[in-house]
Amino acid sequence: MSKDYLRGEGMECIFCELDYERMIEQMTIKKHEIELCSKKIDYKVIYKFLKKIKEAKTAEYERVLNEIKILDEDYKNVEKFVENLDYSDDETFEVPENDSRMRNGAKRSHSEMQNSFYSTFLNLDKRTSNHLGDLTASYFNHRLNSGTFQSFSEVISKFFKYSHFRIIKSIHVSDITHSNQIVSSIEFNTKGSLFATGGVTKKIRIFDFHSIVEDKSLTLHCPSHEIQTPAKISCLCWNSFLKSQIACSDYEGAITIYDVEKGSNPVMTFDEHEKRAWSVHVSPSDPMRLASGSDDCRVKIWSINQRQSVLTIDSRVNVDCLIKIWRFNALEELEDDREQKCLATLNRHQGTVLCVRWSPKDGRYLASCSDDRVILIWKYEGKSNNIGNLVSSDSVESYTVAKRITGHESDVVDLAWSFDEKYLASCGLDNQIIVWSTRDFSMVQKLEGHSGFVKGLAWDPANTFLASQSDDKSVTLWRIGEWRAEKKISEPFKDSIGACYFLRLSWSPDGAFIASTDAYNNGVSVSAILSRDESWKPSNSLVGHEGSVEVVKFSPIIYGVSEGRKRGEEDQGINVACLLAVGSHDNSISIWMTNQARPLAIFKNVFQENIHDMSWSSDGMHLLACGSDGTVVVMQLEKDDIKAKPLSKSQRESLMNESGFMKKENRLIENVVQLKFEREKSKVEGLIDVIEESDSQPLITTRVIHDLPDHKNVPREQIITKTKDGKRRITPMLIQKLDNEGNIKQSSNEPVLKEKSKSKRVTHCEPVTLTNKLLEIKPQPFYAMQTTINEAQYQLEAKNQQSYIQLVLRKDKKYFWSDILPGQVLCGVLNENFVAVACSGSKLIVYSQNGRRIFPVILLADEIVSLYCQNHFLICVSKDERVNVWDVKRMKCVVESASITSILKTSNLFSLEIENNSRLKAKMENNKCFFFHPDLRVWCPLESEEFRLADSMLFEAIYNPLDYESFEDSLEWIKELSMAPLSIRRKATISHIENQIASSQLLDIEKQVYWWKLYAKNVADQGLFEKAKEIVSLVKDTEFENLILSILSQNRKFQSLFQ
Repeated sequence: MSKDYLRGEGMECIFCELDYERMIEQMTIKKHEIELCSKKIDYKVIYKFLKKIKEAKTAEYERVLNEIKILDEDYKNVEKFVENLDYSDDETFEVPENDSRMRNGAKRSHSEMQNSFYSTFLNLDKRTSNHLGDLTASYFNHRLNSGTFQSFSEVISKFFKYSHFRIIKSIHVSDITHSNQIVSSIEFNTKGSLFATGGVTKKIRIFDFHSIVEDKSLTLHCPSHEIQTPAKISCLCWNSFLKSQIACSDYEGAITIYDVEKGSNPVMTFDEHEKRAWSVHVSPSDPMRLASGSDDCRVKIWSINQRQSVLTIDSRVNVDCLIKIWRFNALEELEDDREQKCLATLNRHQGTVLCVRWSPKDGRYLASCSDDRVILIWKYEGKSNNIGNLVSSDSVESYTVAKRITGHESDVVDLAWSFDEKYLASCGLDNQIIVWSTRDFSMVQKLEGHSGFVKGLAWDPANTFLASQSDDKSVTLWRIGEWRAEKKISEPFKDSIGACYFLRLSWSPDGAFIASTDAYNNGVSVSAILSRDESWKPSNSLVGHEGSVEVVKFSPIIYGVSEGRKRGEEDQGINVACLLAVGSHDNSISIWMTNQARPLAIFKNVFQENIHDMSWSSDGMHLLACGSDGTVVVMQLEKDDIKAKPLSKSQRESLMNESGFMKKENRLIENVVQLKFEREKSKVEGLIDVIEESDSQPLITTRVIHDLPDHKNVPREQIITKTKDGKRRITPMLIQKLDNEGNIKQSSNEPVLKEKSKSKRVTHCEPVTLTNKLLEIKPQPFYAMQTTINEAQYQLEAKNQQSYIQLVLRKDKKYFWSDILPGQVLCGVLNENFVAVACSGSKLIVYSQNGRRIFPVILLADEIVSLYCQNHFLICVSKDERVNVWDVKRMKCVVESASITSILKTSNLFSLEIENNSRLKAKMENNKCFFFHPDLRVWCPLESEEFRLADSMLFEAIYNPLDYESFEDSLEWIKELSMAPLSIRRKATISHIENQIASSQLLDIEKQVYWWKLYAKNVADQGLFEKAKEIVSLVKDTEFENLILSILSQNRKFQSLFQ
């Protein structure tokens, strides 16, 4: 086997016949080196981790030593003082011996004093114990700062002096017109002589403090002043300078200033808040300014002399309306602290976010729902400064809202993607389940049948059922496609007390079990396990939690377990088990293996409050959970804890096919008897040798008829073919409905299903994606995007709900420039060269950095769905699947209305960019890349389809030493390649190189000489005379002509070409 190498101009070519054993050996050595390098990195990280712990503990140890030293010094001083006091107490009183009355009185007085002292001591000691933590912190704070015990002794004396509050007066106000007397706010004026009350009675009452306290005869107290307000009062605040003025906020969102001496006529009213105002406060340093806060998520600063607010701080959402995306990377120290923690904060919801779910296939989409009755579909767009979107300024990654879904009439509490990513299901407090199509997120079906709040959803891995759990104490199974209730299970939940806000059930990855929540067994809270059979009755109950079970979650991994069989016992197939996590109101999480009677692990007191949701990592080794206390906890399992190996992909498919839950061929209605028969049939087929068909061996066809039970959907025959050498081969047949007295049909082309449910056999299946079409962007009430340019923060924003749309650009949070737009803002981009905004009505506007319109308004054929900016290039994608590219600097169109329909058939579009300042490059979600050639007006793939069979590719080109997964894939590919026929490998190699030469010529790649050299070498080795003749004519008069001819001359058959 040839091992020669051709070297020229710093490039290396390998001959078509490679030493695969040597390549595998070299790559195995490199794999070992990578593992050593990885282990070295791990130990360095652990070393630094331990060093940090040691430094922290050392500092803590020194601090504790210092505190003990101070404590010991004070303890000795106080101890001496106490001993002196005890000695003085033991001295007896000297009284005359002949005065017995005086002697007895002195002894009695001394005894009473001792009892009083002891009682006071016990009370104060109890109070000290109850506040030990606070007093300890106060003690060390005073001692470490002042250096003396005196300051703390004064604090402790004041603490001992006051033990409780005493009510000096209760105010009684009678109002026969209002049954509700709730007081929302009480506020004293600066001197403390007056206090005001306000509440739902729509009245501000002013009381004189001293007159109420001193007059003990009154049982009904009348205010000195009373002001009638138009709405219910939420907050009051006196003006510390203008002593007769008081400000109030009300339920209608208005901020009003009253003069107490003038009565109910307001001095000023501010009504810019859109929702209820909760708080108002007058500045203690500037009597002309006050601040207010409202449910509209805005803080406004007002001036008493102006009716309009001076400043509006728009937080857009409440704190619990945020979605945070975190990096899951244990013990890895990254250079950027943001990447180590929070990757993105998404803040488009207007209510509390109740559920988030990633799309199951590639995680490119994130669905979220909230009590604002809205579902948002977020799409990952790369780094946060590439494409504008509405995320926080410290976000590392960029996400855009691909779709806003509405349809629920109340809070949306749970979401679930189907395993094939064809559907998204949602449920809420409107007692409804809505199934959405992920193609365009239109409503497929609204499922109504529950009589209580629906609080949990789970899809069947076999894509047959959708399970839901509700407050009506039931779990319902809905058949997919027909969207009808197949089964309703109520028995395990009849004793439920309905204390769970969520009822998040889970379906096992093998499709055999459903784990439910909030079930009870003999008065004990359990998780009921429902088995997939005709009855769907609970087969087991997971017992042990003291509180109601609110969430359960199966790990996505199926494990193969070894259970011993007696000698001679028949093998029943693969024994499998799954991991299940159970979260309860007792603030603990238990993890169970389905083949064991006891939990595998228990995490107690994980949260301070209830556990609401859980999620497993894709490898099944990490469990994440969150609770109502705002905490997210990551729990890690070790491989030794599980004592089972995950099933391979082929084993999983075999298991699902054997169970009958999943079939690659056409599926009929699920029937337990049919499934049992299919398992028996598979055992018979396993005993027969199946051989490959050969052109040289004629087949003899025979039929074998078996007597089977009379059930529907059960086959009555199977066809067996016998080869010439006597071996048999079974031809698989689809299950069809047969009658008891029907003749067996001879034709294999007759359809086995009725015309209505006829389905064609699929020979090629494309992966299911959310959509191959571009999603239309709908205008949002408020648009904003921000990015960093040359260490300066830029924010572009627009309010789309106003009668006129104003675009505002802020630099470092300060106003920079603004403009009036002809339509609502859909999306925008900006960089150091220009700013571009897409508006409704298919309009595009381009500005300079200083706000000057560079182009006139550009009107396109269809609505714009995405904008990209790169240097001085602007890339625009419209809904009609066309791309336009402009050179803003030269005011020139580089690519005009180029269709991307052809490449969208391969996958979804991931990004567009300009390479070498000339070529438009499209990157798809499946990592394929295409270049647009402006002269040919076609998209050219960067890599040909023959790459997987190419024989002469350098394995360095397909192997990235920093990517361990790529290395593993390459090693497997090399092994597969070594088993392919040599003739196939050679043909694929030639085709691949020819495609690369053509691509390099189209894309003006300078290093195309590499492929010419490789092409010439393969043609010479294989003796392809006609191709060699064509090469000679093609490379004539090129700078690498002599090099290519020298390679071809190595084959003596080509000598005539050089004469």
